[in-house]
Amino acid sequence: MNTPVVSIIGRPNVGKSTLFNRILKNFGKAIMHDEPGVTRDRHYEILTIDEDYKIPPIELVLVDTGGFYPELKKNSEVKSDARESIWDGFNNFIAEVTASIQVAIDESDLILLVVSAKEGLQPFDEAIYRMLKKSHKPFWIVVNKSDGPKDEIIANEFLRLNMPENSFHCVSGAHGVGVLDLKEKIQNFLNDKAEFLNKLSVKSIMPKDDVLASIAIIGLPNAGKSSLLNRLLKETRAVVSNIPGTTVDPIEGYMDLFFGEESKRTELEADSNYWKTIKIVDTAGIRKRANIKHELESQSVFHALKSITSSDVVLYCVDANKGISHQDLRLCEIVLDKGKSLMIILNKIDLRPKELFEMGKFKEWLETVRERSVWLNYCEFLPISVKTGEGIGKLKAKLVDTINVRINKIPTGRLNSCLEKLTENNPLMLEKSGGKKLKIRYASIVSMTPPTVLMFCNGSLGIPVAYRKYLVKGIREEFDMKNTPIHLIFRTRVSSKQEVRTSDSEAAASEGMSI
Repeated sequence: MNTPVVSIIGRPNVGKSTLFNRILKNFGKAIMHDEPGVTRDRHYEILTIDEDYKIPPIELVLVDTGGFYPELKKNSEVKSDARESIWDGFNNFIAEVTASIQVAIDESDLILLVVSAKEGLQPFDEAIYRMLKKSHKPFWIVVNKSDGPKDEIIANEFLRLNMPENSFHCVSGAHGVGVLDLKEKIQNFLNDKAEFLNKLSVKSIMPKDDVLASIAIIGLPNAGKSSLLNRLLKETRAVVSNIPGTTVDPIEGYMDLFFGEESKRTELEADSNYWKTIKIVDTAGIRKRANIKHELESQSVFHALKSITSSDVVLYCVDANKGISHQDLRLCEIVLDKGKSLMIILNKIDLRPKELFEMGKFKEWLETVRERSVWLNYCEFLPISVKTGEGIGKLKAKLVDTINVRINKIPTGRLNSCLEKLTENNPLMLEKSGGKKLKIRYASIVSMTPPTVLMFCNGSLGIPVAYRKYLVKGIREEFDMKNTPIHLIFRTRVSSKQEVRTSDSEAAASEGMSI
């Protein structure tokens, strides 16, 4: 699947993301803020433009990019090693953003150079213009923030760049002025140049088949989330730097996982195609609420938490050198409360001392890590190194197993046999029942996302949490359901025509329990 590419580039704070969202008709897609440099990564979106009904509609990839920064030079007065290190860090960060933009330019069939009518022609606009001229790529100048007559007068400054008249467009991304005309001209341009287009292979941008599951990469800042996304997608989609908070917007991509012969035993179509499409989303680092002072970071955290809600499996990244913090445990708790499967990724093990991997000390270290999170005993801890690739193969295999847990429906007969055995081996005396034992008359799976067991019993009130955990553990072991919370719902059946549910508080406790 090859699709033409239109990239939006320009210096910081000229409204690139606003225009991107306006063209997509989706103002929640890219985070917008008055602060320069909010967008750092390339954001791809597939859309179809059919504004001109006289010609065929065109499907294209629209790319939003980070802002081109002026080249940073070290202050000659800098003498402190610490300040020198800060300059190096920012220079490296800007170099990564610039390299990401260069990738977008190289793969583009049309470039929209966005400038601001509010500020007029700036020296750096001219520098980008000269660079694009040397690239020999077709590009247009889009004068954004053209909201009134005064702005149009200022926009005339850009005419001295000697661009052809049909390559010069005034728009307002915030208010939509001129955007429909711009889309119509893009449609005409791509149709006219169809045989000369580069056409990007959209393997990781657009799913080739129906998406089987969605994965979110979550964690604290600087835990290696973006590096993991790049490693899984096998391409540099996210900007990576040592500066915490580099990722702002969620970055989406698609990868294929091999489910092998065992996929025939799932609800997947039993054909020869064992490769299934998985959506994967990288998110911004989530710090403690008390440490979030800036509105932009609040937006980033909101989008990250939203990604948890829309995912099936969460890969929670932890810096293995720092260990698991209280904030890590709190976020893991949120993931499980939302019914998502959870895998703990211990990244950067290549930085651990070599002695750790000698004389069997590695298992001891892993047990030490687990000690702070005994309630995560059914979630797997996977040590990896994104930098060297160590453990990535095992991670993919465990992902397949975890996704299978969520799509393999448990046979009702086996479930009832399992519960009957569990209640016989460890009977429970019901409260205020005159010595009656808990009896599960019938059980079934009402959902697999997450696995939710509905049980009709002779009594559903006052079942201790410890006994619920006992049943869950038995179900988990019987059906090998790792990394995934299991919910239990108890009901009392009065007659075949009437069912009485447990009290509201009891039902809420049973349905909200991720154990």
